[in-house]
Amino acid sequence: MIHPKRNFYGARFSPDGRWIAFTSGTGSAQARLFVAPLRDRPTPEAEWVSMGPDSGGEPAWSPDGNVLYYRSKRDGFHCIWAQKLGPGKRPSGEPVSIQHLHSAGFGLYLMNATDFNLTVGNDRLVFNVVKAGNTLWTTRLEDK
Repeated sequence: MIHPKRNFYGARFSPDGRWIAFTSGTGSAQARLFVAPLRDRPTPEAEWVSMGPDSGGEPAWSPDGNVLYYRSKRDGFHCIWAQKLGPGKRPSGEPVSIQHLHSAGFGLYLMNATDFNLTVGNDRLVFNVVKAGNTLWTTRLEDK
């Protein structure tokens, strides 16, 4: 996609190949998640379906294409959320928290969005996190 004001990243095709989920934002606005139908020409912005103003990004589809999983700071921390999708891939109900990662030394906030990977299987989510920490080493000095 080419857009004069928006950046795009994290695009993922739906399991049926008829939709695309992507993250988009402008220079000053927070990026958010959209879903758009796939066509043989660019889909007009008016047809993009927003997952909400605090939806975040890095989407991953459920195997049946009826749920979109993503990374969001909607609760003030980088966590994993899910949005059920109804007809036309519009949000159905409120987003649901899947995995909170609120620890100071363990989480998604320590990595760039482009380094984050989220994969969905039939009964699992797999994603990478960063653990920050320090180790203090001690040794005993022998009398010499």
